[in-house]
Amino acid sequence: MKKLLIASHGDLAKGMLSSIEMITGSTAGITTINAYQEAVDLDSELTAFIHSLKEEDEVFVFTDLYGGSVNQKITERFIREKQGIRIVSGFNFPVILEILLGPESIDSALLVGMIEKARNELQVNVLDPQQAVDDSEEDFFI
Repeated sequence: MKKLLIASHGDLAKGMLSSIEMITGSTAGITTINAYQEAVDLDSELTAFIHSLKEEDEVFVFTDLYGGSVNQKITERFIREKQGIRIVSGFNFPVILEILLGPESIDSALLVGMIEKARNELQVNVLDPQQAVDDSEEDFFI
């Protein structure tokens, strides 16, 4: 079974879980750790997650910052535990959905492709506030 851990500084992980539930209707197989919040012990929650894993689970861990303290602790812990996992750092919502809703088994080549696709979701739209808006055009959202 696919198991996901989303770990972040603050409430980012909790927000991602809320958005996942809104889009997919389920949060089955997903654990979050909102590190450095009151009453959150990163080490204890990580231990609980690791102990919940089965040998046949395909595990994906998402951390907010590559090289950040959450990423470092998780990486160090999984290296010590010798668990076969994949850590995606600097994640975005599209990559989590792609992996969550993707095939049951994801090999390294497919994972790299999914990350590249999610990377392409990052777009810049620069709006010029000096540009006049023509109110006579049809409503964009209708």
